[in-house]
Amino acid sequence: MTQKILIHSLGYYMPVKIYAQYFNHDTVVIEAQENYQKRSFRNKSAILSPTGQQLLSIPLSKGKHNNAPVKSIDIANETDWRRQHQKAIMNNYKASPFLSYYPELTSILDDKYQKLFDLNLKIHNLILRILDLSSRVYTLSSTYHPNNRYNLGIKDSAYTGNTPYPQVFDSKLGFTDGLSILDLIFHLGPESSLYLKRLALTSDKN
Repeated sequence: MTQKILIHSLGYYMPVKIYAQYFNHDTVVIEAQENYQKRSFRNKSAILSPTGQQLLSIPLSKGKHNNAPVKSIDIANETDWRRQHQKAIMNNYKASPFLSYYPELTSILDDKYQKLFDLNLKIHNLILRILDLSSRVYTLSSTYHPNNRYNLGIKDSAYTGNTPYPQVFDSKLGFTDGLSILDLIFHLGPESSLYLKRLALTSDKN
C-alpha cells in the first residue's frame, strides 16, 4: 500500500483542516526550505469575533520578506503585538466552554521569539500535544517540496468546508468557517480530536 504523505507549510495557530490531515496521512513533512509568502497564514491566524472572522497578524521586522527563506524571517518584537493577540483571544473566547482549560495556548506568547518559524513550531508542538498527536513524528524538510498542497495562502480553499460545530456567536453569525485550531479547541475541548478524525474521514472521501 502506498504511504500517504502530508507536506504542509508552518503557520501561526494554523487552520483546523491542517490538523485533520494528520489523522489521514502516514508521514508528515513540514516545509522548512520554502520562501516566505505574503498574504498567507505564516504570520496570521483567523479567530472568531462578534462580527465574524478576525485576523491576528504578527508584525515582521523591516525589510523585504517575500521570497526570503522562511526560517530567516524576524519578528518585530519592539511592538506590543503579543499582549494584543492575547487580549483579543481572551476577549473573543471568554464565553467559550474550554478557554480556561488551556491557558498555555495564550501564555506561550509570553516568551519572545526572534524568528517567526521558531515561534510557529513551538505553538505547533503544543497543539499536537493537546490534540493527542504528539506521538505523530514529523520531519522538517531538508529540500524544497514544490508539491506542497497546504501552503497556507489566505484564499486557499483547503481551509474551508469544515463540518459545523457549536460556536459562541453562532446564534448571531451562524457557523464561521476557515478559523484557527484555537477556535475548535476552545469550543470542543477534549472532543477536538474526535471531530478532527471525523473531518479527516470526510476529507478522504472528497
